[in-house]
Amino acid sequence: MSTIRARVPMWEEQEIPIRQVTPEELREELIFFEKKYGFSSEEFYEKFKRGEIPDTAETVDWCFMYRFYLHAIGQGDYEITPKPTQG
Repeated sequence: MSTIRARVPMWEEQEIPIRQVTPEELREELIFFEKKYGFSSEEFYEKFKRGEIPDTAETVDWCFMYRFYLHAIGQGDYEITPKPTQG
């Protein structure tokens, strides 16, 4: 096995402020997609899960935005930690 040695610059540690996004802000983002494509985020998400809508950068963004929104309002349909496999 071969290896490569690279020099990595030393960066100063910085604090970056993190802002929590509100459900209302997420909803505004969803409205953009709904108007552009002509159907609700719920309808899009169901079609996307069934593979009826292709994976593009924009549809994947919409999917994640919708999932974040559902999680933000307490209706997420997924678990954050993976389920252990049986075997």
